[in-house]
Amino acid sequence: MTNGRQYETAIETTPPGQLVPIPIIMIPPVIVASSPDPYGLNESDESDKGNQTPLPKDNAPPDDGYIPVFWGIRQPPGATAVERDNSFRLMFSNHAYYSSRSNSLFVGRPVTDASTYEHHYSGPYCPPNTSQLYVRAPRGVPLNVREVRKLLTLIKDRKRRFSVRDTDETFLILLELYNIA
Repeated sequence: MTNGRQYETAIETTPPGQLVPIPIIMIPPVIVASSPDPYGLNESDESDKGNQTPLPKDNAPPDDGYIPVFWGIRQPPGATAVERDNSFRLMFSNHAYYSSRSNSLFVGRPVTDASTYEHHYSGPYCPPNTSQLYVRAPRGVPLNVREVRKLLTLIKDRKRRFSVRDTDETFLILLELYNIA
């Protein structure tokens, strides 16, 4: 009976085999250390202090230049060094456009601009400097945590300092990266 109505006849069944006993949950004991650093992790050799490289002034983590093999590398025409391949193994949606000429990923209005430009001309498409997305992430894809934070300031801006187009395109590029992840 549910709410005073009978919906179906109750049937009792027994699954085949043995029932698994309810597991016993064991909570590890809480260790209270007498000192704030019981393992001595904050201690260092005096000889190591001279070998440390100082962090950059913008507090960005040091970049060792390592590019994971999974993503691959690419040297766009005219570039002097290799860089990460921003095609993401073509895992992005059909709302994004990857330019192999500039190794850039475009979303929003630049998708049609870039594809039209590269269809008619042999050079790579360069987005206008007025787009805050491509000022903060020149290839359309942030290269480090600092550039991601710069892009998030575009989305979280409550003072409306940036255009709606900039915030929409930034949201779309971060959505592409989220979906790939």
